Amino acid sequence: MVVAVGDPLIAPLTGRACVSYETQVVRAVGLGLDWDIKFQVVLEKRCVPFLIDDGTGSVVVDTAHAELLLGTDVDRWSSERDADAAAENAAAENAFLARFGQRRRGLLFEKRLHFTESIIEVGERIAVMGVPVHEPEPSTSSDSPYREYPTEPSRPRMARSSRSALVVTDDLKFAPPLDDE
Repeated sequence: MVVAVGDPLIAPLTGRACVSYETQVVRAVGLGLDWDIKFQVVLEKRCVPFLIDDGTGSVVVDTAHAELLLGTDVDRWSSERDADAAAENAAAENAFLARFGQRRRGLLFEKRLHFTESIIEVGERIAVMGVPVHEPEPSTSSDSPYREYPTEPSRPRMARSSRSALVVTDDLKFAPPLDDE
């Protein structure tokens, strides 16, 4: 399970607490039913280090250079909202667009925009594949002489390195089963 270290991020479209999000807006341009020209208007990716806890211990995960294979949490066109969620969705979409100097409306008409968002939510069950390394606990100082085996407590950390990739996914077919499954 994902545990935040410090304050979590807030996903722009869903408003959910998370440790990573990728939010994208694509504009479709065309005549009538043929919306074949699409271009990216905005893409924002944010990640913060977090812990994964399997009930027996935790590991720090640094996703700064990880490959994220995430499902899509938001997938909607600006013109295809149901009436109940329209105002809330439009407010979040407009706020996100405004941060990048973009608007929903063109000179005459509303733009046809496609919003997607993928997140790693706090408390979500995920799978992390990579090679952990041990690092000193941040609360301890190293008084050990150079090249001596460290005696202070250490914790595992997972990050991409020149020798190993780091893959994070919320596709649970890659996660080991829980004891109650």
